[in-house]
Amino acid sequence: MFVRHEAAAVHMADGWGRVTGEPGVAMVTGGPGHVNALGALFAAQAAESPVVLLSGHAATWELGRGGFQEIRQADMAKPVTKASWTAKSTAALGKDIAEALRLAGEGRPGPVHVSLPSDLLDETVGLDEVVWPKVTGSIEGRDIETEAADKILSAIASSERPIIFAPPALSSVDGRSLLKELELATNAPAVILESPRGAADATLGAFADLVQSVDLIVLLGKALDFTTRWAAAPHYRPDVRLVVIDPDAAMVGRAMNEVGPRVLVGCVADTKVATRTLIARASSLAKRNPDWLKQARSALDDRPAEWASVSSSTEGRLHPAEMLRVLRPYIDRDKDTVLVSDGGEIGQWAQSILPCTRRMVNGVSGAIGSSLSLAIAARCAEERARSSPF
Repeated sequence: MFVRHEAAAVHMADGWGRVTGEPGVAMVTGGPGHVNALGALFAAQAAESPVVLLSGHAATWELGRGGFQEIRQADMAKPVTKASWTAKSTAALGKDIAEALRLAGEGRPGPVHVSLPSDLLDETVGLDEVVWPKVTGSIEGRDIETEAADKILSAIASSERPIIFAPPALSSVDGRSLLKELELATNAPAVILESPRGAADATLGAFADLVQSVDLIVLLGKALDFTTRWAAAPHYRPDVRLVVIDPDAAMVGRAMNEVGPRVLVGCVADTKVATRTLIARASSLAKRNPDWLKQARSALDDRPAEWASVSSSTEGRLHPAEMLRVLRPYIDRDKDTVLVSDGGEIGQWAQSILPCTRRMVNGVSGAIGSSLSLAIAARCAEERARSSPF
């Protein structure tokens, strides 16, 4: 699909990755076109979306000589990607792209960039010269050790008010279903943090009123960062304990350096694989009292009663709730609706009022302007789904 701006191409690839779970691919021209794509890569990185960006590039024989649109593209993309490099040979292009696709979906999903020098794309090589990628099929990520899983489940069971924080990568339909299983298996609320507002996001109802009483935080693939307020006072109890499960050893180390002895367990494991193991191990253990889960779910689902009738006090203007009340019946009767919500207050109203489990929001990056591109990607991936961008 052709676009008018390179960022739109990356936002579409991001949307495809979020809806399907498979890497979305964007191809852009080099130089300024590559630069235009970088902001959208940051949004995809924050959303933990599998994206591959293929950028045109000055010819290899031009490098260092002031070639046309010659800039250090791979270096520019490194801060907003899992990996970024420039292809070196025509024969290895297939291997390069296969590696990019693998990396984008492995561990914590995210964007990967490969620059393609123009002379490599023009060159012809024989089949005997091609470096073919190794086809290994689906590879399960690293599992959590049984001893660690049991220690984590014991910590959850013995806590009065545990909370499981999940990452944007689990905001898909399958991810939400998996978290629901874990919630039922442990009687501990599982909450996805996919907004810059963290636990104070409007989507989470009145849950922010409860977080100061939480005594155990399980970071299930969720980085300890500004969205979790670094699990620090005054937002959380000064003695709140943590469990850290992350596919990235650096994130486990960062959490342990940040909060030190309050980390009960820190382990490197694939988020989904670890979640399934926790669910399986929890089935043989006694369940904790469900009262806290019921209280937390009540807070998460809480919406002010006046929203059902609130209207604008300014003549000729609509209150966001008025517009969304009209739209809600259409969404209620179509379970496949995909809600696409950009930033700003109107986006918060839509996320809070419209009950869509299939949704794409502007994400932890706080970027604004991607909704139409994300909606187009959703329609391409799910032709029968109703897409509602805000």
